Amino acid sequence: MTEYNYDYVIGWLQALQALDRDSHQHTFLAAHYFSQTPRVADVRRIAEFIAADVALSPARKWYWLTFVMTIAQKSLNDLPLALEVSRQLASYDYPNMDGYNFMFPAIFLERMGRYDEARAEIAKVLQTRKHRLAREHLGWIEVFTQGLAEKVR
Repeated sequence: MTEYNYDYVIGWLQALQALDRDSHQHTFLAAHYFSQTPRVADVRRIAEFIAADVALSPARKWYWLTFVMTIAQKSLNDLPLALEVSRQLASYDYPNMDGYNFMFPAIFLERMGRYDEARAEIAKVLQTRKHRLAREHLGWIEVFTQGLAEKVR
C-alpha cells in the first residue's frame, strides 16, 4: 500500500462516489482497505474523504463518522480532527441514531483537557436532545459530569 498513488486512489473513490453517492461500497473500501496504509498523510486523506462522503448522504452514511473518529484518534493521534468529526456526527439527528452519538464531542473535549467546554457540550445535549436519550445515556452523563468536576478540582 505504500506504493499506491493516493491522488489516484482518492480520484477513483470520488469517481465511484459520483456514480452513486448513496452507495456504501466506496466508503467501505476507503475505511477498511485504503485507510490501512502506513503513510499517515494518506490515512488523513482517506479520513477526510470519508467525512466528506458522509456529508453528501448523511442520513444513510452517518455511522461511518464513528470510523473516522477512530482513525483520527488511533491512527493519526489527532484529537482536534476527532472532535471536528464528532461535531459533524452530532449535528445529525436521524431516527436510527443512538443517543450516544450526540455525546462524542464532549468525550473528545474531555480527552483534550477542555473540561469546561466538555461540560457545556453535555449541557447542550441535555437541552436540545434529552428526548433522544435513553435512561442509560442519562446515567452515563451523570457519571461523566461528576468525573469532569473531579478533574477541575
